[in-house]
Amino acid sequence: MTRREAEALRFLSDYENRHGFSPSLRELADGLGVRSKSSAHRIKMQLVRKGYAFHCPGSARSLTPKSACPTCGKVAA
Repeated sequence: MTRREAEALRFLSDYENRHGFSPSLRELADGLGVRSKSSAHRIKMQLVRKGYAFHCPGSARSLTPKSACPTCGKVAA
């Protein structure tokens, strides 16, 4: 895991604990100090691809560092 991925995972976890849902791409970008949503999306997809986070397709704000999606209950592989 890269330093940036660790920062993103920590931000996701903290954000979800405070608000009860995942941050938007803009909020993730702002929280990580990156300028564009595409940079935040790339980091998000790296976390998903490496298995550190899970995104439930078809659901907004469903990225979570947990093993099960809070929206649909699907468990990450």
